[in-house]
Amino acid sequence: MTLELKPADIILVRGNTFIGDVIEDVTGSAYSHVAGFYDGWQIIEAELFSRVRAADIQPYKERCDIMRCESLEYDQRWKIVAFAFSKLGARYSYSLVVWEAVKHLLNIALPINVKNTYICSTLWRDAYKSVGIDLTPGIKYPTPGDIARSKLLRKVGTY
Repeated sequence: MTLELKPADIILVRGNTFIGDVIEDVTGSAYSHVAGFYDGWQIIEAELFSRVRAADIQPYKERCDIMRCESLEYDQRWKIVAFAFSKLGARYSYSLVVWEAVKHLLNIALPINVKNTYICSTLWRDAYKSVGIDLTPGIKYPTPGDIARSKLLRKVGTY
């Protein structure tokens, strides 16, 4: 059986590095990273120590689950992808990573206002919001685990 990915499918990645393991442990999730599919086994991601970028999915082989929002129409899928493309080159939000760590480790949600920077999960939350779909209602700055728990997504395969 061949897995057929659709534009705007969510790629949830299990870590295999120290940082990935820390993210999973701190957030209590099986996932440390979120990316989104756009075409030809290519993804868009906000990755630590990088800017928002297009990349090949291959480095995540055997470590990811594919999630899909079945209610998306064809044009919505491409609008979500277009939003993600419009963020290529945006800076990674290190301040939000620190905020998430404090929130999860100390149970303190300090005030923060993040603009024009992203972590992997906020990039794809915002991309979906651009077409009126809130994957994580009530969660302003979701983690990969929050995205994974979205009631709007269904697991369609692994890669």
